[in-house]
Amino acid sequence: MTNYVVSGVTSSGLTVNSGDTLTAVGSGAAQGIVSSSVFNGGTVTVSSGGVITGDTLSGSTTGAFVATVRASGSATSDAIDGWTINVSGGVASALSAAYDATTGSNGIINVSSGGVATADIVSSGGAQTVYSSGLAVSTTISSGGIETVSAGGRASSTTVLGGGSEIVSAGGSAVSAHVSSGGSEIVVSGGVVTSATVFSGGAFVVSNGVDAGTLTLKAVSATS
Repeated sequence: MTNYVVSGVTSSGLTVNSGDTLTAVGSGAAQGIVSSSVFNGGTVTVSSGGVITGDTLSGSTTGAFVATVRASGSATSDAIDGWTINVSGGVASALSAAYDATTGSNGIINVSSGGVATADIVSSGGAQTVYSSGLAVSTTISSGGIETVSAGGRASSTTVLGGGSEIVSAGGSAVSAHVSSGGSEIVVSGGVVTSATVFSGGAFVVSNGVDAGTLTLKAVSATS
């Protein structure tokens, strides 16, 4: 087992295996940056001033592997295949999440209180969940991918492509979603959708007996 600590410097080409730990953290004004590395397993923590960028998080063995991005930490342009990344007060940008056959796990992005995710891509076997006080902006959901907006969470400008789904749960809010042909937006009782555009062949689904008293729809349109 190896414990990597990248503090205030840039490290590239690391290989992190099952049982290892990696911490990226800033030191003074200098960021701790991990780039172009491969995470086959282990536990990854991105603390204040830490950055992981251009890395591949997959797996060499079956297992559940977790990365956490804390306040003032960031993850950018990383491939999240079969891992779970928890964005807990930090920022995630341009991540891609998908299923990994080696680990037998889905790629999962969890955006919780104070966390912000921008321009993520959620593909087959991938899932992004936005929890209370979390924000996801400009997510693209492709075939087999799912974004769930939970109570207190907010999603803005999501693009749902064919075979993808966005689910707005009770207390969740989705603004300016674009649903393409074959895609779907599903709104559960108590969910709020504002300014959604559903293109020809797309689906807007109201479930669980939602009525005007429990669902807010504003400027929802169907466009061919």
